[in-house]
Amino acid sequence: PAAQTTSVITVSKNVLEDIIKLRIHKVQEEPKLNIPNTIFTFTKPNGTTSEVKTDKSGLIQFVGLRPGVYKLKEKAVMDGYDINPNEVRFEVVSGGGVKVLTDLTNTGITFQKTDAFDGIITVSDKVSPFTLKITKLNDHKQLLDGAEFTLYSDKACTKVVAKRTSYNGVLSFAGLKDRTKYYLKETKAPDGYRIPLDPDTKQPHIYEIETVSSPVNDLFELWVDGKKYTPKDTVTTGAIRIEGTKKARVVHMEIVNMVGIKLPETGSDLMFPMFIIGMGLMFLGRKSLRGGVRE
Repeated sequence: PAAQTTSVITVSKNVLEDIIKLRIHKVQEEPKLNIPNTIFTFTKPNGTTSEVKTDKSGLIQFVGLRPGVYKLKEKAVMDGYDINPNEVRFEVVSGGGVKVLTDLTNTGITFQKTDAFDGIITVSDKVSPFTLKITKLNDHKQLLDGAEFTLYSDKACTKVVAKRTSYNGVLSFAGLKDRTKYYLKETKAPDGYRIPLDPDTKQPHIYEIETVSSPVNDLFELWVDGKKYTPKDTVTTGAIRIEGTKKARVVHMEIVNMVGIKLPETGSDLMFPMFIIGMGLMFLGRKSLRGGVRE
């Protein structure tokens, strides 16, 4: 049971009816997974500080807190999470009870009382953001400059998150959120190239990109257009791969523009052979005409 593994810190030995019990619970923001080995700085009313650490169930329990104002602030967490930067000030009231003095609105921290505890402070951490890296190539593996990509937050591609232009064939979108769908579209092709078109819609392809990460469980999934990729099944030569570290994930995609004659707006592959046939007929016609003059 979780209670048997809780880190218990006895602050003072009061008489039984005056003993204050406070629990700290460390969790991932979404879903609510327990995060062990998180270090907090704990400040007593007299100003002295100590470091306390969550157990394997993400818990710390204080027993026997004396009246006064205390402070708690996260100092370190396992790779893959952003430290919650907010400090909590709470007061142990003379005669019993715990009162939070900090406004916890939009802090990722909550406070509640239960029959077993005078207070439970739950501190949530967000999964660290990831970076989307695009390498722009032609079909001869040459890096292309000047390709513009736009990242959107909606499928209709009306809400722009950011725009980037390739330099030395590379562009990046940093600070992207876990469990959030993004939509990537090439909005300007390099000089001399056409934007690749979706064979079904005949429109520029829109990539749907989302990550699902729970570092405490060593989980990192990348979803591109409904297909799942993981660090174990992506390789360094793949067009879509997961790079970086658990602390700083990088999603790397290689997107290719084809070299050759520009296709019409419809993307029809028939135009090039039709062009060749037309040139051949013109050549034969001229040859026949010249032959007639000689005769």
